Amino acid sequence: MTVYVVQPGDWLYDIARRFNTDPERLAQVNGITDTDTLAVGQVLYIPATPTATPSPEPSATPVPTPIVATPEPKPTQEVAPTPTLPPVWPFGPSQEPPDLPVPPRLLTVLLLGAEGITHWRTDSIMLAMYNPDTGRAGLLSLPRDLWVAVPGYGYRRLNEVDYLAERTEYPGGGPALLRRVFRENFGLPFDHYVRVHFDGFIRTVDTLGGVEVVVDCPIEDIFPDPTDPTQTVHLALEPGVVRLDGKLALLYSRSRLSTTDFDRARRQQQVLQGLWQQVRQPEMLSRVPQLYGSLRDAFVTDLSLEDVVRLAQVALDVEPQNVDFLVVAPPLVENWTTPEGGAVLLLRREEFIAVLSAFLEGLARPPEPAVEPTTLLVENRTPYATWADVAKSRAEWAGAHVVDVVQAPAEGAQTRLLAYRERPATLSALVEALALGPDQVERQPPPQETTSPDMRLILGDDFVVCRR
Repeated sequence: MTVYVVQPGDWLYDIARRFNTDPERLAQVNGITDTDTLAVGQVLYIPATPTATPSPEPSATPVPTPIVATPEPKPTQEVAPTPTLPPVWPFGPSQEPPDLPVPPRLLTVLLLGAEGITHWRTDSIMLAMYNPDTGRAGLLSLPRDLWVAVPGYGYRRLNEVDYLAERTEYPGGGPALLRRVFRENFGLPFDHYVRVHFDGFIRTVDTLGGVEVVVDCPIEDIFPDPTDPTQTVHLALEPGVVRLDGKLALLYSRSRLSTTDFDRARRQQQVLQGLWQQVRQPEMLSRVPQLYGSLRDAFVTDLSLEDVVRLAQVALDVEPQNVDFLVVAPPLVENWTTPEGGAVLLLRREEFIAVLSAFLEGLARPPEPAVEPTTLLVENRTPYATWADVAKSRAEWAGAHVVDVVQAPAEGAQTRLLAYRERPATLSALVEALALGPDQVERQPPPQETTSPDMRLILGDDFVVCRR
């Protein structure tokens, strides 16, 4: 076993690659829990590897030697069998990309939310997609702990790739390596990228005047204050529609204390959905150049001002019923422990490809017809007043115009949607948005009043508020 003394500027990944070993194995052998922090003068024990040849630095020349070290089995405990993962060759394809029905003119932007400044992990990873041929858009979230093949570096968590490339000066940096990872692992291209760190996210939301979010599930958590690490912030939200400032929007997007990473991804999509609704206001288009100038240092991106103006116009043109959302979660992924003890997620490839193909095919479908002008009265018979706000928001997202909300608590009430007039497109959109079953929809003759709404939504104790 080799002994190495940490020098100024050393980073665990550099040392691991220099000695042709795996960073997680190196961390495990030395009892390191924070892989981003090494002390100068710290003694590291380098585990033996089958080959003593150091890994080459990234270059444009293919090198046919695998750089994934084979870990020695632990004699004291049984190790889970290693799945059949394709070898990762330096600067060569790790595997054939899946053949997906990607629309020919699909515009895709990779959105990265980064934790940390000098050493970061991109714990929010989303692809925003727009098909100009159909006017459809989609938002795809990928889990941060996805175990992916990274050409030149072996297998790594997806959230490590961006900083790993920047730190090791991969040609083209994080975006270039991420393009290879996304193409070879998922078969997905992207045209542009945006990386935002915590302070940039807070500034952006505050500059836009906050963001309105539909809170489906109660959430409570305590965080270090992102603007003052010596203080803490208590986040406690009940179901309802709330307006969050930049700090609270960040914490709402990050909370994991009582939920999962997959639920966190859904909440991140909710925040983006709220921001999109704000950007859709017609007066925002004229403010884009000013906003771009004032927030330009809050992002790392290859989007020019002209690109941002074009995307703002897209946000105005896309109708809510033509936006699809997908969070990659079980059963598309499964838990796995690496031979070095790391808890990661593996794609269930066939299931993932099937669901992703359907998602992409949806972006190629003709746009949904505009919903008919439909008035809706919401009658809340539950004891929870804010549940009506959730229902109102979902109904308006589906295209209905909510004319009034009535609070009328009644014990044992059941959820029903009463359709007085034929509005088939709106009815279908409401059933989906409100998660209603066929037995909860009733067609009835309209009331005698000439001002009666087209539909009445009665919220009962069985109304599904929390979605996880």
